[in-house]
Amino acid sequence: MAAPQTILLVEDDDEIRRMFRMVLSFAGYEVLEARDGYSALHFIEQNPPHAIVLDLGLPVVSGHVVLADVVGRAHTQHIPVVVVTGQPDPQAEGARRASCGSRSRRTDS
Repeated sequence: MAAPQTILLVEDDDEIRRMFRMVLSFAGYEVLEARDGYSALHFIEQNPPHAIVLDLGLPVVSGHVVLADVVGRAHTQHIPVVVVTGQPDPQAEGARRASCGSRSRRTDS
């Protein structure tokens, strides 16, 4: 049996992170967690995941910086990044465009 794919979940809100962890684990993914952008960058550098779920409004280092770092490095630019944020953010459009070639879907609650 193949090892499960790894997803790095980067979210500072404990409840939202718990919800994503449950859903992704139930779907069969191995979930690594980071509460801030600095920790996320460390995880990505040490052991690049198969995919990243990324909140933009993070403490210490913002999700925008994490996204730019992932997209800007040859050894990580292939990693799919799902940007999830609950805040209206004028930089979110720039983050979407920075994710080069990905599809975006906006959902308003």
